[in-house]
Amino acid sequence: MRRREFKIIANTNGQNTISIRGNSFGEYLYTYKPNIVSWYDCYGSVGKFLCSIKDYPFEKIELIESINELLNSGNIIDIDNYIEHFSSMISVFSNGRFALSLWDLSNNTTEKYIDHTNFTKYNNLSAAYPNLISKEFEDIELNKYKKLISERLNNGLPVNRDIVSYTTNGFYDGRSDVVIMTQTKSSIDKKRVEYYKNLISTGKRPYLLIYNRDITIDDLSNNYLIDGHHKFMAYLELDIEPVILEVTQMYEENLTLGEPLDFIEELYSWQAKHIFEKHYNTTDSIERILSHKTNFLNRFIKNGEISEYWENGELKSVATYRNNKVVGQSTNYFQNGQIKNIALHQEDGRVKRYIKSWFYTGELQSEYIPEPDYENGKSISYHRNSKVSCTSIFVNGKNKDGKTSICYHDNGNIQYEATYENGIIRSRKYYDRNGKLTEEMKR
Repeated sequence: MRRREFKIIANTNGQNTISIRGNSFGEYLYTYKPNIVSWYDCYGSVGKFLCSIKDYPFEKIELIESINELLNSGNIIDIDNYIEHFSSMISVFSNGRFALSLWDLSNNTTEKYIDHTNFTKYNNLSAAYPNLISKEFEDIELNKYKKLISERLNNGLPVNRDIVSYTTNGFYDGRSDVVIMTQTKSSIDKKRVEYYKNLISTGKRPYLLIYNRDITIDDLSNNYLIDGHHKFMAYLELDIEPVILEVTQMYEENLTLGEPLDFIEELYSWQAKHIFEKHYNTTDSIERILSHKTNFLNRFIKNGEISEYWENGELKSVATYRNNKVVGQSTNYFQNGQIKNIALHQEDGRVKRYIKSWFYTGELQSEYIPEPDYENGKSISYHRNSKVSCTSIFVNGKNKDGKTSICYHDNGNIQYEATYENGIIRSRKYYDRNGKLTEEMKR
């Protein structure tokens, strides 16, 4: 969709009833107190976890209710004609500048606003519902996950979901414009949806009200649906693009986003631990946390020899820590009790090299043979049938010059070979299972 109209309004009497706050971990929607929380899952993409830590209170905010008739009518809105309504509405937000934008499929703009950018947004919309969490449910959710582990292990299956992903909804903000729903799915009234479907079918276009932050603050800021859940469902069921009134909290140099973790104690313990480990497990952050003994995150900082356990009671890992960084080696286990790997760690705690690793079912997967140390030696990996799958030779931490990295099909034929010079690949060759060269690359 294209932006049909755009206007910036200064809010000088902000009540701070609604705001978006956050930090590098992600952000949360504040409505009287922290409410909907999203944070990056750190699974290798821009996926986010999403949950709600209290019942949603927007129906109690009268200033938003006051423009419902305007938004629900389906008539075309001109911002200037209703500027008093909108100025009053944004007072529920914090002080600062807010951009009001009207988005639709029309290529026409008002004479007062002409968009020369051809910028589009809100294409291929999808809905993401946060799951409601409460500390009183924590033991119940933990027991559900333990049951899942037991069922999978009893059937000889690996546990392919951790407890965070099992108990927390999420979304991927990459393929479409995701709208965060601020009402639960169970609260959607089918009769109300039908009403709007009938209204839209007559050619009317009732507006959705979406709230977000300026991309200068966070280029992946969420879009929160403040009003229009039944309208949105009606548009989706009719496969018609909605029209949108967007309220954007503009970037300010002195913008205060609030204490970024004032919601952390409301989360399940494993969710809080995930945020700490993925977003605050740095030397500077840990020093700041340790300097405040009352900081909730202190409980996640490990020192000394620590044994950790999976939710089903099986040993998960054994290692020695200094301010949450592994010192030396760690030994890690699968949830079925089978050893997973023995890892050698760098000074910063990250894995430098896996000394040995095993498949979930117990077969040796890889090993590193030091000659005479872990900077110099040979790494060997194996297929499940115990045949060698790859070998690499290292000198001073780099691949040795020459053809020193070779991989094999499970029938023993060469699959891949690489030639190195000064630790850099100079040529690669790929072969099919029968030994025929299929691809060759040189530098």
